[in-house]
Order: sequence, then C-alpha cells, then structure tokens
Amino acid sequence: MKTSAAGVEFVAEHEGWVNHIYKDVAGIDTIGYGHVVRPGENFAPIITKEKGLSLLAQDLGIAEHAVNVGVTVEITQNQFDALVSFTFNMGGGAFASSTLLKKLNAGDVVGAADEILRWNKTMINGVKTVHPGLTRRRQQERAVFLTPDVAEEPPVVEEPVTPEPVVPQPAPLDPAPVIVVPPAPVVPAPSTLKALIDFIVMLFSAFFGKKN
Repeated sequence: MKTSAAGVEFVAEHEGWVNHIYKDVAGIDTIGYGHVVRPGENFAPIITKEKGLSLLAQDLGIAEHAVNVGVTVEITQNQFDALVSFTFNMGGGAFASSTLLKKLNAGDVVGAADEILRWNKTMINGVKTVHPGLTRRRQQERAVFLTPDVAEEPPVVEEPVTPEPVVPQPAPLDPAPVIVVPPAPVVPAPSTLKALIDFIVMLFSAFFGKKN
C-alpha cells in the first residue's frame, strides 16, 4: 500500500517545515519535514521546499515498507496512513517490535489503536518524558486509525431523456359555409297590382289627352 494524499499532508503538518538543520525535542539533528540527518549527509545552510519534499518522500517510503512488511492482515487506507505516520515518527524498529503490531495482526483493532496512545514519550536529558506534541499526534493518529474509509460514490449516469412521440393532430375542420339567402322580392297582391296599373293608365290618359 501507499500513503494517501491526506496521509502525506497529515505527516507534513505534524512534522512541520524547517529549512535548516535544527535539534528536535530529543536533541537529534533534523531538517525539512522531520528528516533525521544521517551520518554522511550534508545539506546547504538553507534547503528549498522541493528538497524537503524529496526527503519527505524518501522517509515515507521507508515507513511504508516497514508497515507493509510488518502487517499481515488486511487494513484500510486510513489505518495504513496512521501506521505510516506512527512509524515515520517512532522508527521502523519500534513499530516492528511493538505490542501495537502484535495486537493488530491478532485482529484486535481497538486494542492496537489504544497502543498508539502509549507512544507519547521522548528522551529529554536521558529521561523518558511525556511530550504534549507527541500526545496530541498520537491521539490524532488513533482517530485516523479508527475512522472508516469513505467509500467513493459511483458516478451518476444520467439516462438520456426520450422525447415523447409527437402525435399529429387532425387539422381543424373548416366551418360550414354560411349561405345567405336574399329575401324574396315583394310581389304586390293581385288587387294592389291592378289598382296600380289602372292608376298609371289614368295618368297616361290624362297627360296625352290634354296634349291632343
């Protein structure tokens, strides 16, 4: 297994960044992100963050190897990240001989998690002393160790939307033609017609009679 991005960030945050050689709480020469200066290693008075990250990757690789070799049961990514942080800080030898590893390989996950808390002491002036920074780190490593991995949600595949079939609508019927029936001519009654003719004849007779 390899340390996750979150695990690398966890280690870097707890180790802190220092761009020059300094003495850690135990009086050991250290540089970058908690890199222990080994015999024969030489560094410039100031190193770049790129160099520090390169040293961090090397040190994480050593811790990862120790965890992969020592653990014989299946573990989660969070458990692996927590154990790598622990081993990075305490050393591969301490991890390999620890009761923490024995309990984990025996299936006692909670017991192994509790064992992490016991490693909160460091040698100061030749005396094993509880260190607040280590206490805090061990508590957080235990919390990560007991946190279940978040399962990745499968990507949501949206099904294509099938358009509803278009049903052709019948064309609207033309309205029935309006037939206009002209009113029938008014035909005078026979008696009225005869009186009218007689009247006209009388007018003609009177007119032409006077002329002659």
